[in-house]
Amino acid sequence: MGYGIQAYAVNEEQLDAVWASNDEGVIDRALATSLGAYRSRSDSRLRELLGAIVRGTAPVGNTVDAHDYLYAMEVLCALYGTRAEGEIRLSPKGIDRTPEMRLFLRSSPPFARWRSRDFPVVCAWGKAQVEERLASQQSWPAALDFEREIYLSWLRFAAERKLSLVGFYY
Repeated sequence: MGYGIQAYAVNEEQLDAVWASNDEGVIDRALATSLGAYRSRSDSRLRELLGAIVRGTAPVGNTVDAHDYLYAMEVLCALYGTRAEGEIRLSPKGIDRTPEMRLFLRSSPPFARWRSRDFPVVCAWGKAQVEERLASQQSWPAALDFEREIYLSWLRFAAERKLSLVGFYY
């Protein structure tokens, strides 16, 4: 089984405002994105899951089944942001060898009240954190130079747009 991390440069304020907004129009706008249309063909619950987020009724705490909400979160990121180029393919062992990726994957997800102990993982760096991480440019194992370059390109992509970076590890 392969593991991958994808990222979106996202307007975190707009994304966070969706939670319990009761703005049912968000659902239709999210489903109208190309990712929303694609995901809804394979997940008949997507409209229901987006609705739970919009109404603020999605489970919170450690009861969340991340698989149920991962695609809904990603579709919202597609609505309020842009997917960054590239995908980082790292196994859990590869992540263990990369402190920067461990930090990113342990960061707070959008809707900080939504936490999960399940795999897949949703994580985020806020705008200020994107700038800090870009400035720090921590070292990576030489064997992971390709992955490091993708990660740095994500940080630059978000920083140039003054947006947050949301990642999905699955």
